[in-house]
Amino acid sequence: MPELILNIPFQTPHQASIAKNSLKPDPVLKTSELKIDFEVDDKILRCKFSGISDRVIRVSISNVLDNLKTVIECIDEFEGKKDNLWELEDVQMNGQSMGWFSGSGGSAPPSKVSSVSEYKPEPKQQQYLEDLPPKFEDSDGSSPSPSQAKAKAQHSTQPTQATLADAAKSIQLSDFTIDRFINMPCFREAMITGFQAMGVLGVITFLIRKDLNKSLNWSVGGFFLGNMVGWEQCRSLRRRSMQMVEKAKQDREERNRKKWQELQKSQAESDDMKRFNEFNNRK
Repeated sequence: MPELILNIPFQTPHQASIAKNSLKPDPVLKTSELKIDFEVDDKILRCKFSGISDRVIRVSISNVLDNLKTVIECIDEFEGKKDNLWELEDVQMNGQSMGWFSGSGGSAPPSKVSSVSEYKPEPKQQQYLEDLPPKFEDSDGSSPSPSQAKAKAQHSTQPTQATLADAAKSIQLSDFTIDRFINMPCFREAMITGFQAMGVLGVITFLIRKDLNKSLNWSVGGFFLGNMVGWEQCRSLRRRSMQMVEKAKQDREERNRKKWQELQKSQAESDDMKRFNEFNNRK
């Protein structure tokens, strides 16, 4: 198993012991893959890492350095400061001086006491629902009956049904312009297929039957039949192409997501290695 030893110097042996006692209780989740030993040698804290791979050791070193940074900040903030004891003078509760454990009023307290006023929370006034003003008011000032409320709710939930008159009113002359039909998807392909079918069926029927009326009938029927076939074929191709575009978009998003995850992972590993090298290069 690969091993790595970090020697972290402190100003005093006491600080090294504090750091060791703070870092040692941190448990290792997988003891079969990683082992960390802390030793104090005078003013130096020696950390020994043993793991199954370099990556495991690198991650554990990063965690230890983060915890060690917090420990050093606490040492800089609190080491050498004495605890301050608060001295109380003339403590009074309920208008009477507070006695000591013996209960005798003549015995003097062992230390000075400071005056502390007793905190009495103000009682909150209880409010009831009927005392509060209403948030919503009716226009006529009277509440509707249950039957009226039910009818109103049914009327609001039921959607209005469109009639033929409404559909006829929505039709406009601008809906039948040539530009509108030309810009319609699959209109050109349907018309081309319809004219081709009309010409083929009309000519074949005229050559076989030698009857102009029958050939005209078959040509008109072939025109509408060709229109339907060309329209459905064009719509099917459009649906298939849209599905392929959507699938390609999803595949691209999946590739971008995987690349982003790999980039974040490699960046995190490079950041950990950079911090590790910076820490080792410190003097």
